[in-house]
Amino acid sequence: MTKKTPPPINAFDWMRYTTEERERRGEVKDLNNTARKRSLAASKTVEKTRLVKPKHGVVNMSAKTAAMVALKPTSFIIYSRVRKNEGK
Repeated sequence: MTKKTPPPINAFDWMRYTTEERERRGEVKDLNNTARKRSLAASKTVEKTRLVKPKHGVVNMSAKTAAMVALKPTSFIIYSRVRKNEGK
């Protein structure tokens, strides 16, 4: 029985690519990544706070921005002008 080789990595399979690159370089995942730990802790805190205050951490749209969003775009008609001796 022959061993199946996986298809080559494409640009959309980023997770497999990063995993294989890490293995190829001999890198080990940093389990003491403090930035990741802080991010997870902050996310958990916000989730707990949202149980009491559902709108906690939500950025509201200003009145000026809301008015701009409500505007409908104007349709433009663009005419192409031909200068003398160019359209021949």
